[in-house]
Amino acid sequence: MAERSVAKVVRLRPKSEVDAEAAAWLIRLDRGLSESERSGIDIWLATDPRHPAALMEIAKAWDSLESLGALSGLVELPDREALTARRRRRTAALVTVGLTIGLAALAGWRAYVVDTPHRSADFVTTTDEATLWRVSASTRTGERRVLDLPDGSRVSMNTQTRLTARQDGSSRRVELLTGEATFEVAHDPGHPFIVRAAETDIRAVGTVFTVRPRSKDAVSVIVSEGRVAVTAASPPKRSDIAATRGTGASARLLSAGERYDASRATIQTTRISSQGIADALAWQNGMIVFQGEPLTEALDEISRYTDVRFEFDDPTIGGMRVAGVFRVDDLQGFIAALQVNLGVTATSKPDGTWLLSRPTTG
Repeated sequence: MAERSVAKVVRLRPKSEVDAEAAAWLIRLDRGLSESERSGIDIWLATDPRHPAALMEIAKAWDSLESLGALSGLVELPDREALTARRRRRTAALVTVGLTIGLAALAGWRAYVVDTPHRSADFVTTTDEATLWRVSASTRTGERRVLDLPDGSRVSMNTQTRLTARQDGSSRRVELLTGEATFEVAHDPGHPFIVRAAETDIRAVGTVFTVRPRSKDAVSVIVSEGRVAVTAASPPKRSDIAATRGTGASARLLSAGERYDASRATIQTTRISSQGIADALAWQNGMIVFQGEPLTEALDEISRYTDVRFEFDDPTIGGMRVAGVFRVDDLQGFIAALQVNLGVTATSKPDGTWLLSRPTTG
């Protein structure tokens, strides 16, 4: 029987991760390398053209003659006179590098936190006795914001998100028109909290869940805490439901740790680990996580946070599978990682589009 081929996943390594590794090697160099570590740093320096540059960059900031001397024979050194001139800045540089090491190590995975101010709504009005309050809010491309609703609920809004919310005598209702948002719902059993997105209603009392309308009739829901009831306004046909694993009736009760994906053709509920939830919601900390998606999907996700678009001169490039963690505002770092790790050439066109191509051989 023929073996089933498995697509190779290429792990994209952002600059922050390279810097964290360089800082770790510099610490080892300061206290002296063992024989095994000497072999290890030789291998590390040879595996990525960014490694020698990153090591020198951290070492320069550290402003340590001893550290730079230990690098002799590994990378090209600057002249000693320039090093002496920087020595008086050593104390300040040590503090800076200490912060850099800590931030780089955190940013290399998932803990790079971008402070997002808690901002009130764009418009809050009380119109009549039937409607207690009404709110409209939006985010620009690449912007995130936290919206505090008058009922005590909190909404974390991702890039390119538009919504309206209101409360009347019987319920609290949100229309999520575009984008993605996490809802931390204030407990109020007398006024159910209902989010409408892509012809789907998500109903909660007091819970935390995330909604992302992916098109006019497709939506994803992730429940972090509590439970929500999800009802598709236009359920798929029975034949479509039967043909899709894990699908069933259009009305679902979701618990914490479940993900719901629905369109006109399919409805599917799956379990998602706490780590999976953290990865899916990494945007709240200004990060984005790829776990083996085709490059075309990864680029679509990156494009949510920027006006830049991508093209291929070879369609097979888009099928490469990638994994890695990036800051949503570090487009240059992402493009650099593509070039280093995938061996593609990225060229910026006059209209701002990036063309990804395979290097020519000759």
